[in-house]
Amino acid sequence: MAAIPATFLTSLWGSILIVLVCFLLLARGWFWAVIAVLLNVMPVVAMFAFGRLMGWELSDNLCFLVSLSIGIAVDDTLHFLYHFRQARKQGLSSEAAAHRTFSTVGAALIVTSVLLMSGFAVCLVADIVTVRIIGALIVVSVFSALLLDMIVLPALLVHRSKG
Repeated sequence: MAAIPATFLTSLWGSILIVLVCFLLLARGWFWAVIAVLLNVMPVVAMFAFGRLMGWELSDNLCFLVSLSIGIAVDDTLHFLYHFRQARKQGLSSEAAAHRTFSTVGAALIVTSVLLMSGFAVCLVADIVTVRIIGALIVVSVFSALLLDMIVLPALLVHRSKG
């Protein structure tokens, strides 16, 4: 934690609070709000871990990446949760609701994530080191957010709905 600048932590906690309040209003329950926050903070953790693994200095100049990363991750989570809840309200089982959600929003989540990663991957060939680092960190963040929303979130939704 000593390697993470205080500005990153302040930005992270501020983003977590905003996302938690939004998901509380939308999910109308602490369980899903906390799960959504955790799933949307994990890409930031992946970003930090990757940056440290690469030996990059995570300076205060990069603190905006926390909010950007969470903002990108929240979008897909919201879409998936909304469509899953709609399918459950129509009386579908949790498995059928997850399947319908994949068929209605899965392709869009994948395409937008691939486009975002492609757009930021262009930064990897920049002459400015900081731009390359930003590009790499956002690609890692978007990729991990996609994996979490397409694998972990549906598994949690189906498991929780059964219990």
